[in-house]
Amino acid sequence: FIIGLFAKIQMVALPLSFIAVDYWYNKEMNFKVIIQKWPYFLGSLTFGLLGIYMLQGQGSLETNTNFNLLERLFIGAYSLLVYIVKFVVPYKMLPLYAYSPTLDWMHYISMPIVISLFIGLFILYKKDKRAVIFGFAFFFFNIVFLLQILGAGQGYLADRFTYIAYLGLIFIVCYYLDQYLKNNAASSTLMYSISGIYIILLSFLSYKQIGYWKNSGTLWSRVLEFQNNTSLPYNNRANYLRDLKLYDQALLDYNRAIELKAGHATYNSRARLFFNKNENQKAIDDYNIAINLQPNKAEYYVNRGAAKARLGILDEAIKDFDKGLSIDPTWKVGYLNRSIIYNQAGNFQKALEDIDQYLKFEPNNSDIWYEGGRCLRALNDLNKAITYYSNAIKINPKGLYYLERGKTYKILGQEAQAQSDINKARSLGEPVNF
Repeated sequence: FIIGLFAKIQMVALPLSFIAVDYWYNKEMNFKVIIQKWPYFLGSLTFGLLGIYMLQGQGSLETNTNFNLLERLFIGAYSLLVYIVKFVVPYKMLPLYAYSPTLDWMHYISMPIVISLFIGLFILYKKDKRAVIFGFAFFFFNIVFLLQILGAGQGYLADRFTYIAYLGLIFIVCYYLDQYLKNNAASSTLMYSISGIYIILLSFLSYKQIGYWKNSGTLWSRVLEFQNNTSLPYNNRANYLRDLKLYDQALLDYNRAIELKAGHATYNSRARLFFNKNENQKAIDDYNIAINLQPNKAEYYVNRGAAKARLGILDEAIKDFDKGLSIDPTWKVGYLNRSIIYNQAGNFQKALEDIDQYLKFEPNNSDIWYEGGRCLRALNDLNKAITYYSNAIKINPKGLYYLERGKTYKILGQEAQAQSDINKARSLGEPVNF
């Protein structure tokens, strides 16, 4: 259970699922049955609160909507009905279902339907229709945290998280199908045929759905076919296009996302596009906006520092790196970028300190071991420089690394080792001028 909680926050529903199983096995439903599971409820509560805290830190709970609690109850009721309908007919499967700016008649009519549903379930409970009550309870307990009544986020549905919850509804279908076939053996061929056709249809839909998930371009373009009034799909497709260096197309998507009131992350992403295009002042302008919107993100300061360094504003760049690393000392890129500036300025001691910090997070980066060796040689710490060059060679035996280690051996007067390394560098195609 603890391992599951660390793996996926949806595990918080397990104690409630236990209660449903207790009911199915005809255990007496009383407070004792619940209190016996207190370690599980405590674990769920702890990880649930921790999960909310972490999601807030990641920005995953941010939304452009401003619904009050009553309106969110209507949204929850509507979502519950949609999940039930999609169990039978999995239509319009998307990774994002954005909120409407306002509630419509479908949201309002869903509440009396859900109330009627629970009244019907209560009647079935009184009639001891155990299979229905167990199956629906299992479904509801595993879907209730996705109904966005108290939570928030970019979307009000999440198809991809229903696979556990739907086991409850599948149980109801299979239980009564089994009962029907036992009492109507003559209809078995027809029922199996209908079930087979239905499974084939679902298989086709699954195969078709896979195509939309080919890459972020196809996925978010699919979302935009249905929902073009929210920023997230534009932002995500733009990130994909930017990484493909399709900058003009990506910029159109970023601009559209910002028109739709995208948050600080989109300004940071568009700034990275400008940085990649070497439009550094535009990048700085966007980083400024991102920082104003979210002043506690180390990444934004470090990224802005890199853009300032490109423009030669080195003192301000250093201040940005310092600020970013003070917010998050684990943001390794800050150490790397700052080491480059210190190196260029001839401050090899500080450059080496940042390189050592970076290597704590990326110990298999051969180029950084090599850069550390260069700093050590500049500081005349030749034996330690040999160690750094050797580490680089162990990870990636480049000719350049052998050449520089050979030069260091030569300074130390270790001619045999120096010649061996120089010969190795030459055999690997590295130009040797001595």
